Amino acid sequence: MVSNKFYKIWGYGKEMGILIMGGGLPGSGKTTTTQYLVDNLGIERLCKISTLREIGYKRYPALQTAKIKVDNYFMELVKSHIYFPDDLIVESIFKKYSKRKKLYDWAESVDSNVLFINHKCSETIAKRRIKSRKGEENIINPPRNPKIWDTYSRMLEDPTEDIKHHPYISLIEYHTDVNEICYIKVNPIISDFVEDIKERLLNPKRLELLLKE
Repeated sequence: MVSNKFYKIWGYGKEMGILIMGGGLPGSGKTTTTQYLVDNLGIERLCKISTLREIGYKRYPALQTAKIKVDNYFMELVKSHIYFPDDLIVESIFKKYSKRKKLYDWAESVDSNVLFINHKCSETIAKRRIKSRKGEENIINPPRNPKIWDTYSRMLEDPTEDIKHHPYISLIEYHTDVNEICYIKVNPIISDFVEDIKERLLNPKRLELLLKE
């Protein structure tokens, strides 16, 4: 596959563009997973809370106009990285199909492959994780109110439906409470890469990280 973005798939000698999207409800393990992949693969990661910190926010914007401004800024940042020859991991709840579609379309326009990792876990464990989050002073922190899970669970549009409209994307489900990965659809072009990701996430050291959450 010809692409202006190249990712060296470890051990397989193949080069191809890759966009990894880490999605799922609060407390599902997105941050732990995406940071683990950053540490193991050396791919750049973008997430909204890090972006808010970088531009000086110490708490989440309260006004709707400010929220829209921040969201637009974040999406433009993601777009610029996809169009620039860098491979990328984007972490977000990705609750709405409309936002996911933008990333799919941007990636397709530059011949990048897409792997969506949909994080899942039980409501009980997700809320326990949210409550146990550690905050840092003088910077914006992830929400620690378990009710946020209820809010987003009502808003979430099932990403498994996306493959009907975007047959080229790959989608796997990572059940972080039982440390299992299910393949929903994998593009044969990146099947070796997806298998490599699976092996990395399910190794014993990774399990130790999950148990500490």
